[in-house]
Amino acid sequence: MLNETPALAPDGQPYRLLTLRNNAGMVVTLMDWGATLLSARIPLSDGSVREALLGCASPEGNQDQ
Repeated sequence: MLNETPALAPDGQPYRLLTLRNNAGMVVTLMDWGATLLSARIPLSDGSVREALLGCASPEGNQDQ
């Protein structure tokens, strides 16, 4: 799934988020501004889901890092 965001990158250009999902339930979210990996959610054997990346709560937070 590819989504346009309402926000703009610091250079004034729009950026997009791409969400990839597999049959095992893993979900990865990428941003085409700076080729940034935003999230990797991994299903565990007990049925819970764990975020495997440390990072910002929103794409806009990546500007400050």
